[in-house]
Amino acid sequence: MLSKMRLKTLLIVVFVFSIPFIQKVFVKNSAEVDVLFCTYDIGDSNPMKRVMKELESLSISYRVLALGKSADVFRENPNHLSLELPDLMSTRETLLSDDLLRLIENAVKPKMVIAGMASAGQAQVLNFFKGKGAYTIAFYDNFDSPVGKEYIQAFLRTVIPIDEYFLPSETTLPGFQKLDATKQVKLSVLGQPVLEDWDDIFAKTDRKEFRSRLGLTEQDQTILFVGGYDDTYAVYFRLFVDAMRAFPDQKVIVTYHPKTNGSLEKSIIAEENVANIQVIDGPSTAKVATIADVLVCHKSSVGVQALYVGLPVVYVVKKGDLKNFAIDQGLAVSVETEQDLVETLQRILSAANRNYPPVQGLGIPKEATKKMGERVKEILKER
Repeated sequence: MLSKMRLKTLLIVVFVFSIPFIQKVFVKNSAEVDVLFCTYDIGDSNPMKRVMKELESLSISYRVLALGKSADVFRENPNHLSLELPDLMSTRETLLSDDLLRLIENAVKPKMVIAGMASAGQAQVLNFFKGKGAYTIAFYDNFDSPVGKEYIQAFLRTVIPIDEYFLPSETTLPGFQKLDATKQVKLSVLGQPVLEDWDDIFAKTDRKEFRSRLGLTEQDQTILFVGGYDDTYAVYFRLFVDAMRAFPDQKVIVTYHPKTNGSLEKSIIAEENVANIQVIDGPSTAKVATIADVLVCHKSSVGVQALYVGLPVVYVVKKGDLKNFAIDQGLAVSVETEQDLVETLQRILSAANRNYPPVQGLGIPKEATKKMGERVKEILKER
């Protein structure tokens, strides 16, 4: 019989020489799929959820690599890659290690990768799989020009020239044609799938029943404020709250940003003691918008979504602090003082028209989800 020492030595030798074989088997058994989605936050998760459903209807297989906040969105999705990645994605600048990239590679082998632009990690995933021969696409979920857009800078600093960008509107195209990282890449204006959520909600909501549920009558005029979370947000939300003293006969509803819990808004309203403001914890912003006469926000991208369905929009922001095509083209109003806000809202509410036509000139294609599904199918067929 072998001694314990010799047996231990033999087992170590066998294990060491087996490592390459084990690695090959692990890689070989990685899931071969058509598409790998890489998400980071709510902004890219919500539209991509619609595209995923469209791919299912087209029998196109996919997996989801959910980083950052988006991990909570896709945790229950059966196509979610549960790799037990360490919580390293708390900032947009955080980079994935080579070991983590190899772990992802061992888990999935995609023909195509579609990623949002909210973090450097997403750029790394695109870069990595482009090097492996996958077709790489970045999805821009915002309607403003990408030039100087803060939340995508970590992505742009990290990404190499990939294959294609999916853009939401014609108004965003010129900015991508200027950026060094994107100007030589195929740029496809396909729309923004999340707007279809607004279409669905506006078509299906029983406004009379919903108003009754909120304690509103048919005659009540309603001002909707959509919350934010940046460094200057609290100052301008307080300005908005103070301005609402001029509208004692109107109902004022506040929805807060998904990244927050509404405590800031509730505390400021309590401090200013303005009685006609109600913070909503349940219904979505789009749902509340169905019964609103005007939407007010600080820097929220929801402003353009509201314009899409024909709702008047007012941005409360320091002059020059928000680069926004809707403001530049006169499609929305920007104010920075309490008096300007009061006068603007009085003018809009005096029109007393709840049937505003959708704003023209947004350059947003319809049926974005379908268009993206068709484009993905086309690329996969070509490859």
